[in-house]
Amino acid sequence: MNSNEPYIKHAVESLNDAIVFKDLKGDVTFWNDGATSLFGYTAEEMMGKNISLIIPESRAAEEKRLIENILWDEPVENYETERLHKDGGVIYVSVSLSP
Repeated sequence: MNSNEPYIKHAVESLNDAIVFKDLKGDVTFWNDGATSLFGYTAEEMMGKNISLIIPESRAAEEKRLIENILWDEPVENYETERLHKDGGVIYVSVSLSP
């Protein structure tokens, strides 16, 4: 274990920005407090769940395309799109993805 890992984890957890890690199947593996503030779901509610919970059906194909970019080692930066809040409302976000 890197001696800085606890500090890095704490820093990422406490950022105001929504930080979400997911695997290539779309299952959430990390969800910080910023994501809770933005989307309304707690980390406990999202861990292990598929990211599709916050993606409007009209954006499902878009998400698949973004994942394909990652598979080709092409980062996605500042992509303007829509996501869903826990209450069902639409949120306009800028998404950045990296492998």
